[in-house]
Amino acid sequence: MYRNPGTGSSSGLGSASGVGGSSGGGDREARLRQEQQERLLESGNDSLADSLHTKVSKIKSVTIQMHGDMEEDNRSLDDMGNSFDSVGNQIKRTVNKLQIVMSQPHTRQTFMIADMSKRTKPLSLDEKRKRMLEIFHDSRDFFNLKELEKIAPKSKGIIEKSVKEVVESLVNDGIVQTEKIGSSNYFWSFPGAEAHQIRKRLEATQAELSTQLEKKAQAVIAIAEASAERADSDERRALLAALHQAEQEHVQLTAEIAKYKDSDPAVIAAKERGSKIAFDAATRWTDNLFTLQQYCRETCGMSGTEFNANFGIPENFDYPEPADDYLTALHGFKQALALESSQAPDLLVRGGMLDMAFGYDGTPFTLDATARPAVDRIAIFADPAIAGLQKQVAKKFPDCGDIGKNLQSLQAGYADVAEATRPYFAALAATAEFMDKCVLVILSASRFSRLNMEMNPDLAAAFVDLLIALSSTAFLVGTLGPEAKLVAFAYNRAHQVQMGGIDAPGWASVSKLLCSYEKPAAALQEALSPIASRIITTVLSMRPDVEHRMAAPIDVLRSACALSPTAEVQGAQPAGMPHAHLAAMAGMPRIFKACVFAILIAPVEAFQQVASIDQLKIALQYGFQLPLYRNETMHVGPEFEIVAKANSRHSKIKSIVNDAISAGQAQAMQMHRDRRAFLRMQLKQSLSLLHNDVILESKFNHICGKIIAATAAFARDEILWYFAHFERDSKKKRESKTLDLNVLELIQLLMNSAPLRQAAASLKEIADDLRTPRETVSALANALVECIAAMQQTDPIMLSASGDFEAFRMNAVRFQSHSSLTGDVFQTLDFPNVIAAVSAACFATSWLDSFDTVLANLTSLKDLFFYQVVLLEHLKEAFSQRSETLRTVGSICALVSDFGENILPAWPLEANWISMHSICFATELLSVTGQFGGALAFDIATITCAVQSRTLPLETVAYLPKPSRAAADAKKKSPARKNVAEKPLIRPGLESTLKGMDAEIQNLERLRTVLRNILLGLAQRQTIQSTDAEFRPIEYFIDALSVRFRSHINQSVFRSEQSSKDTPQGPGGDDIMSFDVKRPSVLLHEIQAFMLVAAMIDELAGTDTVCALRNILMEQSDLEKARAATSGDSDTTGTWGKNKSSREKGKPPSVNTVQPFLVSYMQWYCEFVGSKALTGTTVYSPSRRAFCCIGASSVEAETFTDTHELDALCTLVGLQGMQFMDLKLTRQVTVLLGAVAEMVSQNQEHLERIAKFWNDEALMRETLRKMKHMREFVNKMITAGFILEFRGLMATALQRTMRTKFTRIHTLVGMTQMHYLPSAAADGGEFKLLDNMANQMGMRSRNDVTLRWSLSALTGQADSSQWALVPHLFAAALWFSVYDESNIYRAHFDGKMTQVLSCAMEMLGADLGYAALQSNAHCMLAAFSALADNIAVVSKRATSTTSQTMYLEFLQVSSSMMMYSAQRVPEKDWQPKAYDAIVLLLQRFAEQSAHFTADVTEAGLPSGIVQTSTTQLFHACVAHQQSLGLAPTTRTEEDAVF
Repeated sequence: MYRNPGTGSSSGLGSASGVGGSSGGGDREARLRQEQQERLLESGNDSLADSLHTKVSKIKSVTIQMHGDMEEDNRSLDDMGNSFDSVGNQIKRTVNKLQIVMSQPHTRQTFMIADMSKRTKPLSLDEKRKRMLEIFHDSRDFFNLKELEKIAPKSKGIIEKSVKEVVESLVNDGIVQTEKIGSSNYFWSFPGAEAHQIRKRLEATQAELSTQLEKKAQAVIAIAEASAERADSDERRALLAALHQAEQEHVQLTAEIAKYKDSDPAVIAAKERGSKIAFDAATRWTDNLFTLQQYCRETCGMSGTEFNANFGIPENFDYPEPADDYLTALHGFKQALALESSQAPDLLVRGGMLDMAFGYDGTPFTLDATARPAVDRIAIFADPAIAGLQKQVAKKFPDCGDIGKNLQSLQAGYADVAEATRPYFAALAATAEFMDKCVLVILSASRFSRLNMEMNPDLAAAFVDLLIALSSTAFLVGTLGPEAKLVAFAYNRAHQVQMGGIDAPGWASVSKLLCSYEKPAAALQEALSPIASRIITTVLSMRPDVEHRMAAPIDVLRSACALSPTAEVQGAQPAGMPHAHLAAMAGMPRIFKACVFAILIAPVEAFQQVASIDQLKIALQYGFQLPLYRNETMHVGPEFEIVAKANSRHSKIKSIVNDAISAGQAQAMQMHRDRRAFLRMQLKQSLSLLHNDVILESKFNHICGKIIAATAAFARDEILWYFAHFERDSKKKRESKTLDLNVLELIQLLMNSAPLRQAAASLKEIADDLRTPRETVSALANALVECIAAMQQTDPIMLSASGDFEAFRMNAVRFQSHSSLTGDVFQTLDFPNVIAAVSAACFATSWLDSFDTVLANLTSLKDLFFYQVVLLEHLKEAFSQRSETLRTVGSICALVSDFGENILPAWPLEANWISMHSICFATELLSVTGQFGGALAFDIATITCAVQSRTLPLETVAYLPKPSRAAADAKKKSPARKNVAEKPLIRPGLESTLKGMDAEIQNLERLRTVLRNILLGLAQRQTIQSTDAEFRPIEYFIDALSVRFRSHINQSVFRSEQSSKDTPQGPGGDDIMSFDVKRPSVLLHEIQAFMLVAAMIDELAGTDTVCALRNILMEQSDLEKARAATSGDSDTTGTWGKNKSSREKGKPPSVNTVQPFLVSYMQWYCEFVGSKALTGTTVYSPSRRAFCCIGASSVEAETFTDTHELDALCTLVGLQGMQFMDLKLTRQVTVLLGAVAEMVSQNQEHLERIAKFWNDEALMRETLRKMKHMREFVNKMITAGFILEFRGLMATALQRTMRTKFTRIHTLVGMTQMHYLPSAAADGGEFKLLDNMANQMGMRSRNDVTLRWSLSALTGQADSSQWALVPHLFAAALWFSVYDESNIYRAHFDGKMTQVLSCAMEMLGADLGYAALQSNAHCMLAAFSALADNIAVVSKRATSTTSQTMYLEFLQVSSSMMMYSAQRVPEKDWQPKAYDAIVLLLQRFAEQSAHFTADVTEAGLPSGIVQTSTTQLFHACVAHQQSLGLAPTTRTEEDAVF
């Protein structure tokens, strides 16, 4: 915050400030007084008019009220007149009656006339309430208030005015209820309401009483139990005594802690917060005082001096002002002006990583970061009219005359212009005042007799620091350009329009500042000429620091062990370093600035002292870019050229400086490169020592902390030097980029210097070497020596908390100032020793007083915020070239914590800009690193999978992922770059290990090394806190890997690289699938490879990546998500082939790569079993328990349905996934079996005839030939059986998986299910939950709950008599299969056919395996079994038909039909073609069914028929072998073909 020099008013550098002016001449004062009187009269008239309006309004309201009262009185008078008339009539009648009575003479009557003068007693409130309730209870009706006011006075004697009060009291007590209906309130009460309320209160009270009694009983029991457990014993008494002693000790410790409450960290933190609040309050009230001062000056004509004198305010009253505020405001001002100049800074133009091509393996990354915000533009530059005045203003500034007076934007819109430019003008005014003060203070140093680093080091250091601040501010002002003049002019012009031509406060100082410091060196030379020689001599006293430290080669520093805490290890003397040496090592840029600025300010005196020119030459070996503030630098050469041109006597300085820069540029680059390498080693060594407290305490003591702090500060300066000189040469031109990636590691080491807190300096040995005789020094020096001696005997922490250290440092500065002013009073032999000791003590005490602040100032890298573009370029190079430097990513991202330090209250305009850029930097960096690491982990997993797949069968490898052609082409077209995989490994010893390995294995190890570096970099910091956000670095990596993993498993499940041209098709071309998927075992193998990589990541980074990937897999097999993804799918088998037409045309299949792989596998397997049953290329083999291919087929069915693949499928999708797939398959079966009811309805007459006359051969043949749509029905039943067989395989695989992985659960459920009868299972009931659990585990032999539930949908499609005809329908379907020529018997699908054929004549086929027909007709019996076993569910037990009856009827009818089919008939179309195969199929079905005994099977299918069919099949196999030119199979030989 700053004060305007002209007014003293408050003007924060980012906030609005008041504007003021001074009094004019006499005419102006008279005019102002007249205007003020007119305003007073006008305001008085306004107030009178308002008062009159108020009174009129009151009179109007009173009049309206009187009118209402008069109408009410008239109504009352009318009512009273009516009452009097009624009373008069009654009196007349009474008088008439009395006259009649009195007219009778013999009658004696007694009259009692009431005394009307006595009034009745008024009713009490209780009586009124009682009577009001009688109104409600008697009428039992609803009333509004007006009705009650009319009824109550007449019927109950309650006056009208008290009716409302009585009703409200009843309502409040809950006796009368009320409700608002429309705009009226209605009241009611019933006789039983009060009793009901009393009864409710009684019940509630009784319940509360019972609860409390129960609690009391429980408490009594608990007390008794506790008393029993706490029986009096020696142990209990001892414990009670120990407790009592501990309580007393606690009280004593609490009291002891209270003594040291002033040193409590919480109290200190509270004081710090209080001091900040006090600072803000002081600033706020200072602002208020300046506002009052300005008001008094403008209104009353009181000057600032009079105001301060009248109110007792000191003349030096002002805002507290940090030194960096001016430079911050100027830098922010320049950033805003840079938007209007021709060349804007890179940070404002480039969008961070959004403008850099970050990627991996030729594929660019997609960043979610938002665009970088630019600095807020100054509003006046958006107005072309104002911006067009820039050249005129720059030419005539500050005497701008009439420029802009006719401009509408400056005249009518002066308020907006003033508001937009006020903070910038205030910054310039405050800067001008600051520079004037600095000049005065620097000039006052001429009174000192001496000012050098030996005799008064602290005073000389303060002088140099003030000189550097003044010079940096001056040269920064010189870089503002003509845009700053336009801003100042616009604000002053707006102020003139507002105040009638008066210039803005501070205009003179601002205009002088902008004009004088266009050439800052000349302005400083003029201002500081009286003290120029003192400046040169003071800077010359820094010669030892320049020669031996700032420009010293690295070999000198290394040999002297300048920054080594283990000097004796290197053969050097381990003596403690003096504080002056460490301070110089920690402030080399300051020394460089002092040397350069001193010659620029005092060139004449510099030539008079040749040593200063020599010192400048040495200093220029340090660098040629002088840092001013943040990223603003000054090129040394051009500034000295300006000085040389200004004075011909100084022309030599141009050549001297240019020659020194040219000669030292290459040397400086190499020197600083060597220094960075040296500092990396020193910081590594020092930080490793900090982890050993024993070594620190016993060996290094306070010296170690100072050395490490100096090393850290040295490293910070070298880092900033590198970025300030990056891409620049001595001629201020860009050159080819030479990146030093070691600087990233140096940043990491500096960011990890937090353990320096362990090495806080101790003051026990500060003055051990101080042996100054007291007789030779003055009283002030004696006092300082005594203070140092006292510090050796006192706890440093207590001294710091008491403020004694600060007082000591203040006295030390006073001592140095007094000694410099008094001449030779202190010229003693021991004076330099005294000064050195005092200075060392001040240096040490500053650490204990404000250790955090000192350490932050030494190690802060907040200025790197303004070098983000260069930082990002280095990181990009690290990603491409140097994998080991990727360990620094976490520390580089942690820089955002330091970036927030650039936000200062003095310039709040840039707070949002800095905060947003910091967040964008961290987000972009972590996003890129996470995606890079995720891509690495993905490659490692895929390569691991490829390496491990070499042990798999060849056909499995064929299904592994291969790099696509598009990726290969993109990699070829990508610009040439060194691949990380081709770089030699950095770890020693690993190269020899990998020499004999395969190239792919070497590449895998290299990728693991790179990933390890990234993980170690991200895992260094769990959280990174910036100004407005918190980041968790490792989560970016996990998120990136999770995204790749999710995308991979969604897309990898499909095999889309095969085109339909290369896909073999079955007969008719209808064998192609809509899309291709990977085998489940292959996908499972890839997922296991990812899990191995995730486990490695968790071990390195301490994360839970395995859990993250597992959660993704759980999402992929989640039942609810799968249902949502397939909510619109149909259950019919015809919907799965919707993409076949496009694939048949050679187009790639359209697949949904977003849906879970559970849905993909469900769709593929459902399409497979729903479409392959009738193609003739896929056969279900009961003996192999798998589906097999015949001839050319688009899918190798064996490789997707065998035991290994189904087990892998169960592992992938889990219990819920298998349940989901089973549900979809069951619904398909239900849809197909729905054709049974339709067929029964269409052929009911024929089926009833078959059921009645199945023994009549002729009638049977005729009836069977008349049946309709049997071919379509057979195909549907084959497909349904095909699906049911696959369900069985899935259930077996699921049961096997559960038995292997969850043995105890599987055994428990299985054993529990075996303990109840199958009848109970069929009925469901109390065992339904257990059956559901068993079904989910694949145990469906006792009760298939899912199938029963699905088939229940068929209930009602046919009546009970129709369902009874199902066995005859399937028998007819089996009979039709005999005449189907596609029912070719496949012996090699019956297991070891050689054994069957060798004993066919002997065993009659008794041991023959399941017969397998090429048309899959044998699967039709599975459909019949599903219906027969669940006939009770389908028919709802409405028929007496049972499963046993259906099986028997089917065997009887079908075996009889087989007898008829064996006979030849003259029709060609009805010649049996698969008789023998169907006989064997039927015989095996009867043997395997639990519903048939051996006698029943023999009766239905005599052994002779089976023997004949087996012999025929055997001869057919031999004939087939002979037709192929093979030797016929004998009884003992193995068939080579099958």
